[in-house]
Amino acid sequence: MGICYGIPLDINLTKDENYYFTTGLKMEHVGGKLKYEGIHPGYPEENAHYTIKYNAIFLSIPTGIKLKTPSFNNFVIAGHFGLSHAVGLSNKKMERVEVAGIEQKDQKKTKYDGGSFFKESLFAGIGLEYIINDKCRASFMANYSYSFTNYHNRNAFSLFDPSERLKGNLNTVEFAFGIFF
Repeated sequence: MGICYGIPLDINLTKDENYYFTTGLKMEHVGGKLKYEGIHPGYPEENAHYTIKYNAIFLSIPTGIKLKTPSFNNFVIAGHFGLSHAVGLSNKKMERVEVAGIEQKDQKKTKYDGGSFFKESLFAGIGLEYIINDKCRASFMANYSYSFTNYHNRNAFSLFDPSERLKGNLNTVEFAFGIFF
């Protein structure tokens, strides 16, 4: 689970209120988990279970197109798609190693230097807007984001095979609530 918050901006592209350029500024607190099983270099005699939880904070600027239907009973159906351009502000990890059912390493968050600095994603979503008055709308959107870039940088290698670079994409489903003025 993560959280995102920010300031969205929709710029009307036509005289009608159906086509918008959508952008803004958003903080993304996201994460994920990797699980390994195999021979751990520090415990060659036993099979080890290794879990790493990642937490990252990104500052992103989405750019896309939003399409809206004409209003009906104060509701508008909206859909949007585009690209999100993000810069990493913080990367942390929490490691857990278990050998023969005994935890071998403390669980505490540490700085993760293997996280990438830049994230490029494709997003798409659909939702509803409720027209409160001429200048205010409440919105609910369900969005999917697919990251094109690897979460890990070039210096991140597998614990079990030091010649193998780590690869992972951040794909998210989010539910966005907002007020537009």
